[in-house]
Amino acid sequence: MTFNYSENINTILEKTFKTEKALKKALLNNEIHKLDQLNITQLLKIFDIEPKSKLYDTNAKKHLTKVQDMITSNFHNEKTNNYLRKLFYADNCEKLYKQRKKSIEIVNQISSDLGSQPDLKENISDIENLNGKVTLFQSFYTLEEDIEEKLYNKYKIKIQVLSQKEFSENYTKFDEDSVFVTNEDLMIDFPTYKPDEFEQIIIGNIIKNNKDRIENLVQVLDKTKISQSQELIEKFAGEFKTDVKVNLDSEKLLETLNEQRGDELKQLTQSIIGIGEDLKQINLKLKEKIEGQSINLQGEELVKLLNSGNLKQIQDKIKEETYELIKESEQVLIQKFKGAKLKCNYIFSNSTYPIELDEDVQKDLLNQTERMEKELEYEEYKILSKFSITEIKKLYNYSYFTDLVYGIKKFIDRYQLNYPTLQKENYVLHQGRNIYIDNASPITYGLSTDELLGTKLNSEKISVLTGANSGGKTTLLEMVLQSQVLTSMGFPVNGDSSSTVKFYDEIIYLKKFTGTQGSGAFEQTIRNLVEILDSNSSKFLLIDEFEAVTEPGAAAKILINFLMELNEKDINAIAVSHLGLEIKDYLELKNIKSIRIDGISAQGLDDKGNLVTTHQPQFYELGKSTPELILKRILQDDSFWKNKSKDAKDILNKMI
Repeated sequence: MTFNYSENINTILEKTFKTEKALKKALLNNEIHKLDQLNITQLLKIFDIEPKSKLYDTNAKKHLTKVQDMITSNFHNEKTNNYLRKLFYADNCEKLYKQRKKSIEIVNQISSDLGSQPDLKENISDIENLNGKVTLFQSFYTLEEDIEEKLYNKYKIKIQVLSQKEFSENYTKFDEDSVFVTNEDLMIDFPTYKPDEFEQIIIGNIIKNNKDRIENLVQVLDKTKISQSQELIEKFAGEFKTDVKVNLDSEKLLETLNEQRGDELKQLTQSIIGIGEDLKQINLKLKEKIEGQSINLQGEELVKLLNSGNLKQIQDKIKEETYELIKESEQVLIQKFKGAKLKCNYIFSNSTYPIELDEDVQKDLLNQTERMEKELEYEEYKILSKFSITEIKKLYNYSYFTDLVYGIKKFIDRYQLNYPTLQKENYVLHQGRNIYIDNASPITYGLSTDELLGTKLNSEKISVLTGANSGGKTTLLEMVLQSQVLTSMGFPVNGDSSSTVKFYDEIIYLKKFTGTQGSGAFEQTIRNLVEILDSNSSKFLLIDEFEAVTEPGAAAKILINFLMELNEKDINAIAVSHLGLEIKDYLELKNIKSIRIDGISAQGLDDKGNLVTTHQPQFYELGKSTPELILKRILQDDSFWKNKSKDAKDILNKMI
């Protein structure tokens, strides 16, 4: 398969997945968070995960995107958007619809939303991908090329490969930071690890480096346990063949990550650094002993020593008296370090007052403790590696599914969505609401049905919706389109449970033209109509004021004939038009019963001069826009008449 990516996406692909196979695996396993900045919609198409059929035309697809954005606005992590687009992409597969319905029925069992769990919201918003960088700063060597290749490919660890000759020739050059990774038994003083053992150290190091990220993920798991939603989230993910059941002792993991180790070793290091202070105290005791000494010399002997000027004998006498104190003090320090498993045979560089520290010994002791610290650190990594990195990574999918589940629930609850009956005949939306509008008036509308709101119908597949400006005709088209978008995603619809919906091969929205339209727009519209008629696929066609694209007279004739042709095909259509009277006359003239004329009529003006309409279409009735109400509204607009003459107002009064 050849990818047609932009240069930027190619860079991300190379950095994150290395191969197309790895990318596809992440997609199929629903590890969507790994996709980072990749275009999920594009990837779904590349791997043929989205349906190949053109379900939505360009205008209808904008509403699909808008509805998706309304759902994703309830998520608390941006990457969760990818999960929605991967798992709930638009499709007209009944089997997929039923699977998604089953998953959302699980969502509806959750008793609360994230609004009541602010801490969990914060955890989800703070999710960051694991940092795979390994921070081991020693010099690593191996005698086997395959070890170097494996560790570099998996962890980007750089290991120098030595030949047996290079190893022998450079043996004396290796220092305390040298670490060997090998299957061979090398008789050396430097740390050596088997490859599997060293890989444990690497994994533990990665876990340790991601301490804060992992703690955050564990809190998501723990908080959903408390709210008793964990099992539902796992069940929901299972409907999409994704295992998010984390087999991890999260409490023990956090305890291990936060365990304080090496305090005694740190104290030991400080005591080595502070040997100088110990020496000051020892020298002070020596001075006091010397100053307080009484050297036993006979007078004649003292006179001889003084006359000869030989003070060495006096010094030897003093040395003999203080030697035991010096050796005793040194042994106390030596035993202290040996007790801490340090190699140490002497500390002082001399054995007479004043005692001085052998700095090489101190440096060697510090090197030993540094190595011990590194060994302790490596032991900690080994302990951490016992916690499965695979299970830790599974926490990511669990956390994003948590965000997805709660976000979907909030969306469904907010708009009071309900599952309709799925069937192959009629489309009816009972008490439907346009979810773009707050507190939208409920509307009941449908096609291919024999009854609506107590009115007997002729199961017409096509309707022409007429009526007042600002009466809600376009709003009704949007409401119908929303119901189809939600159905194609497997979601409940924006109507009550007595609604019925069906699947179509194509959803087409011929949007109303605004502004001045040239012949090019009209030509393109006619081309679109021909393509629609030339296809035998089932369609739901929504047409908003076709007449806006050309002259009303020509538009009426074209629209009527177009609707007549549609009636012969597997197509449902709702056409909003101000040409209702012309169309009605033609249908009556030709005695055509298969196309229904419905209308939304204005009832009057409210206190603010706004048109009052029921918004609910009346079946088989033309909608009246009542222009006189518009004129009356203008007459009531005091701000409009403020700078107008009385004559102008009188002229308008005569028009009513």
